Amino acid sequence: MARQRFEVAVGPEQPEARFLVAGFSLKAGYPVCRHLAQRAVLDVPVAGGVETQVSLLLAGPEAGDQSVAVVALPSEELLASAELPRGRKHQVRFTVPGSLAAGADLVRLGIRCNRELPSAWEARCADFYGFVVEADAPKPFAMPDEPASARQYAALWGDLHVHTRWSYCAQGEQNPEGVDGGTDVENYQLARDELGFDFVATADHADHFTPDQWQEAQANAQAAHEDGRFVVVPGYEWTNSHEWGHRNVYFPKRPAPLFSHTATRTNTPAKLWAALAEYGAIAVPHHTNRVDFPMDWSVGHAVREPLVEIYSRWGSCEQYRGPLSDYRGTFVGGSVQDGLARGHMLGFVGGGDVHVFGACPQTYRTPHNRTNRGMTSVLAGGNTLAEIFEALAARRCYATTGARIEVDFRVNGHVMGSFIERSLYDFPQLFPLCLTARVVPTEPVTKLEVICNGRVVYEHPHNVGSEVRFAMPVDMPYVRAERVIDGRPEIVEIRHHSCRFNQYYYLRVTQADGHMAWTSPIYLRIKRFES
Repeated sequence: MARQRFEVAVGPEQPEARFLVAGFSLKAGYPVCRHLAQRAVLDVPVAGGVETQVSLLLAGPEAGDQSVAVVALPSEELLASAELPRGRKHQVRFTVPGSLAAGADLVRLGIRCNRELPSAWEARCADFYGFVVEADAPKPFAMPDEPASARQYAALWGDLHVHTRWSYCAQGEQNPEGVDGGTDVENYQLARDELGFDFVATADHADHFTPDQWQEAQANAQAAHEDGRFVVVPGYEWTNSHEWGHRNVYFPKRPAPLFSHTATRTNTPAKLWAALAEYGAIAVPHHTNRVDFPMDWSVGHAVREPLVEIYSRWGSCEQYRGPLSDYRGTFVGGSVQDGLARGHMLGFVGGGDVHVFGACPQTYRTPHNRTNRGMTSVLAGGNTLAEIFEALAARRCYATTGARIEVDFRVNGHVMGSFIERSLYDFPQLFPLCLTARVVPTEPVTKLEVICNGRVVYEHPHNVGSEVRFAMPVDMPYVRAERVIDGRPEIVEIRHHSCRFNQYYYLRVTQADGHMAWTSPIYLRIKRFES
């Protein structure tokens, strides 16, 4: 047996947020400690079956008396009680019996403060600086497991937006770029054999097909498709340019019906979604903020339209005049962030929207040079049509500008595209959030940004050419309010989940060569109950 020791100190980028289950909030200013509420829950690493010595580092309030009790949950067994000195750090030491830790790596503790609060505005009873655990054990203490881990998935790469000669605009004599898009068979061979894609989808315009041509196109796709090696996702483009915008349509199996915007049955998004529901298919808007193909975000469908193509050869439509945005032909109100602000819960994919056959040069410094081919990485259980489609429908995917940047982004262990739903009363138990990321770039990373509800809440410059990792705690939202005590006004912070009911978080990665990646958002929602 060796003496094992593990210490967690609170800091702005420490992994300690993973241990703090509930009842902790960041201190104003530099977070060298956390405020402790009257009731807090803490996960502590233990040596299974062996006594573990634990020391909590706490400080009492500047004024008033304070004492704490530490109990084991859910048994409520008392482990320690202590008086906290005013304004000074104090170690609360106790032993977790081996019987409580049998067969476990973590023990859940409750920390209870008996301080009488001065008012309903003040819910902070003490300061928490971290903890130390020690035990005579055969192996080091373990970090908490992360649920819903992306490690169970394979990261597969492909392009969901390829135009071939079936589209008039990709035919040599009508192609505005003056070149030919190639046949669908040639594009399948290129994607599989030269570009090394795991999957691909041709997205030729539905209204450009005759019935016989559509049957031929499906036969060609089936011939190229091979589950486990190279997946061809059935799809095409629904193009109602000036009224409803452009959408790609994808199906979970073949044969797939052809729905055109020129047909009365499917000439609006609502009609299209109703038709797609019969087949379990989905639609994906793209270049949403272009003035010539405007997307109307006043309509949407959470099930039938779970994704948006955030990047293609047209540039990024993430935000108006945002990174890699072709602002010359875009308008305010049509970006992806505008759609998210309207309540649409979208995952992100990248596509080529290429009309040129061949492996195009990738320059990325100018977004509208018609050569930048976006890509999608799908986190799927395997390389089959069923598994890739399931991952897309679940928003378990992310977009890049064409570089194969490996990204793993999670909130409280939930992988990108997840919905974290709690009731109004359980919502505070999510905080502090633990945001973690792992990035394996193809060139040095220059910037990592976390976006919450359209605002950058974390930005850190990097110059790292290898793997990048970070973890950050996020406290509960708050509002500022004024109260008057003895005739003197004071500004206070009220931390409560009602300050912002719904949130989303996603990660944006920028490399030194201009390549970028965007993860699908992770959504925090208040669960609504219908009467």
